[in-house]
Amino acid sequence: MFPSTFAPVSVAVDCIDGSWGSVRTLDESATLSLRAVGLHYGQVAFEGLRAVPVSGQLHVFRPDLHHRRLARSLERLSMPVVPGPVLGGAIAALLRRVTVPEDLGPDWFLYLRPLVLAVDEDWSMSGGRRFELRVLAGWTAPAFHDVPEVRAMVDTGGRRALAGTTGVVKVPANYGSAMSAQRRARSVGAYTVLWLTPGSRVVEEFTSMNALVVVDGVLHAPAPSAEVLDGVIRRSVLELAGEAGVETSDEPVVWQAPDRSDGRASALLATATAVGMVAVDHVAEVRDDGTVHAWRAEPGPAAELAELRRLVDDALLGRRSEQWWVDARTLAAWPFDDEAGVGS
Repeated sequence: MFPSTFAPVSVAVDCIDGSWGSVRTLDESATLSLRAVGLHYGQVAFEGLRAVPVSGQLHVFRPDLHHRRLARSLERLSMPVVPGPVLGGAIAALLRRVTVPEDLGPDWFLYLRPLVLAVDEDWSMSGGRRFELRVLAGWTAPAFHDVPEVRAMVDTGGRRALAGTTGVVKVPANYGSAMSAQRRARSVGAYTVLWLTPGSRVVEEFTSMNALVVVDGVLHAPAPSAEVLDGVIRRSVLELAGEAGVETSDEPVVWQAPDRSDGRASALLATATAVGMVAVDHVAEVRDDGTVHAWRAEPGPAAELAELRRLVDDALLGRRSEQWWVDARTLAAWPFDDEAGVGS
């Protein structure tokens, strides 16, 4: 289950006709009307942040980047942008009510889920005028932390993100539409789907993670696009790559076809807030005749990749890159740039 332990409280902020109210605390009994327009027509957007205890205080990882991406998602769905201080204040209010478990594992973190949805009971397709920001949380270990071999399945015919430039934003439809492929992946022993552009086999991303491919020693990270999410962990990995001596590129990578031996990738990485950075060891692809073609990562990652993994782990656990972390006490006053990234 993800997260492993949900916090018993959440917080909410109401927005009516573009005016945001004050923070309210909710308990586990808080409900939402099943008539809400957001549930019927998809006016819902969300984010996923991580927080860890550092020197006795909970710190949040790169909230400015998450705020910018949330703003893009909300604009895409004709929803009011949550001002930075409102988002920061809501997260800070929740963190003040969260207790750090005494037996917290060394790599565990608090996963934060800000969610904005239209709550009007109106099915007229005119869009909402009443919205609610809710922030929920749960303690968790990184996804795949107990998996000895991370396996994926190639999907060459479907699309992870719906048409209409929603791949670069976080909206539920992108994930719901991929669930049938996720079920197919489990049927071949895989945990996730590697999505390729139909007709070209260009690597896009995994179902809920960015994909980074190592070819000839270069770490290729597909650029954010209509099909590729602008991942905060992806960006952080690329910013740390130079320090590890890893060359990077955003040039598209064509995934090797089952009947080809050229252009072989040596390593495949997945990045996401819930994951951090993890190596994908095995990729299965079902051929037209029903047989399964398997790709395996080369044994023993290069020293540069091992160093990059160390730098990323240290950054995500609050042991370095202090400029990326904001403590709960100052989060409400954090200087979010409300214009940055909006409309881009």
